[in-house]
Amino acid sequence: MNKFTAAALMALLVSSGAAAQDREEVSAAPEGNVVSPNAPTMFVPSGSVLYDNGPLVNSPGTGLGGADESVLQSVSLGLNILGFGHQVASGNRVADDFVVPASGWIVDRIDFFAYQTGSPTTSTMTAVNFRIWDGPPGMPGSNVVFGDTTTNRLTATGWINALRVTETTTGTTNNRPLMGNTAGGLALSLNAGTYWLDWQTDGSLASGPWAPPITITGTAITGNGLQSLDGGVTYAAALDSGTNMDPQGFPFVISGTVPSADVSVTKSAAAPAPLLVGSSITYTLNASNAGPGQADAVAVTDSLPDNVTYVSNTCGAAFAAPTVTWNIGTLAAAGSATCDIVVTVNNFGPIDNTANITTSTTDPNPANNAGTASLGGVPFPADVGVALSSDAPAGAIAVGTQFNYTVDANNAGPGVANDLLFTLTLSGKTSFVSSSCGAVAAGNTVTWTVASLGVGATTSCSITVAVVAPGDLLASVTVTTSTDDPNLANNTADLVVGFVATQVPTLGHLALLLLALIIAGASVVVIRR
Repeated sequence: MNKFTAAALMALLVSSGAAAQDREEVSAAPEGNVVSPNAPTMFVPSGSVLYDNGPLVNSPGTGLGGADESVLQSVSLGLNILGFGHQVASGNRVADDFVVPASGWIVDRIDFFAYQTGSPTTSTMTAVNFRIWDGPPGMPGSNVVFGDTTTNRLTATGWINALRVTETTTGTTNNRPLMGNTAGGLALSLNAGTYWLDWQTDGSLASGPWAPPITITGTAITGNGLQSLDGGVTYAAALDSGTNMDPQGFPFVISGTVPSADVSVTKSAAAPAPLLVGSSITYTLNASNAGPGQADAVAVTDSLPDNVTYVSNTCGAAFAAPTVTWNIGTLAAAGSATCDIVVTVNNFGPIDNTANITTSTTDPNPANNAGTASLGGVPFPADVGVALSSDAPAGAIAVGTQFNYTVDANNAGPGVANDLLFTLTLSGKTSFVSSSCGAVAAGNTVTWTVASLGVGATTSCSITVAVVAPGDLLASVTVTTSTDDPNLANNTADLVVGFVATQVPTLGHLALLLLALIIAGASVVVIRR
């Protein structure tokens, strides 16, 4: 129920010959009240209203017999028209507009409203035809998208328990019972947009039928309805003929359903094992529509993680880093589509990738609109280092003496180190006694394991040995891990204990000269012999 601009309204008014409009006015000779049958056929409103163009009843329960009333505000607002002519016999039509939202509609029925003066509460309506336009009817560029001016689409009619009256006849007049006229069984799909509906009604009485305008207490201008007096060729603004020539709108109700489609997407990944930097991964996306209706403007977006590089796809999808966009378009109910996306691994770390599906159609189940494929990825490397120390006494170590080696290891990251294996090779002059870490000895080789070592974490093991032979004691320790280690230089450490070092004195210049003279003198003595 949009409002015309003043310029547009004036243009329509000038082109219409408004004075010649066939309409029923308050000044018409009054008719007597009508005796209605005991059980009138009642109008059954829809339970699935998509759009209501405006109210018709503005005074509930104030009419004869407790009926509702649609009261023309003839005194308070100076309005004059009870109903606009839209009768088949005269070729008159009325029109008004409506807007379909982005979701679109499936229209099952449209309810129109009319009356014939002097009718009982049993409906005298016999026909309704209508057209739906993509613009104002009769205007250049406007097209009929559904309907015609001849097909009778009336499927039900009945009294809406309301009377059309004026402010001076409220509660005393019942000769204009308002009928609801249903055009049902339409199954009409409308996409988003602004449409116009024009219609006309036929009845079995001589009066009208008349189309009552939208009625709102205290409101004179109720819409931007149109009226045609030449069979729907040209239209002019539907203006009340009262004090201010106020523009009027027409009540109608559109019922049906909002199209829905349960779209979903799943995602799987095919990758080699183990996964390495440079490995290829193929993601398979499967988009499907469980219905009940077709899905429009379907699109799947896949934002790739930082540690993969896009290579190609099989569905013509567009790629703008880091997102792959697959525009499917229309996906029929029970339909599906598949797309493969190929990437390569460019860095360490887990690879979690999620695709999302969208549609312009209402989706009743958004919970399945995302699909994720997760891979462990290439593990982050771990820089594991090892150190070896002991509490052995200085100098020569007597046979039978026991002392401890301490092996310390740390992980400088950036990843967790897994499956660490420590190997301590002892001198043949020592024998293994015990350890603090459950180490196992085989000959002079001692080994133990650590399942994992976190970033920044350390581990330590103390190994007790006994000296079984005199001499220097050399020990060496190494550590390995199943995790990639970028720095192997610090994976080995050596230690020598158990020897006595004799210090060589440092001689100054005079001492060196004296030593040279002594050696020279000794040589002379030897020669003179």
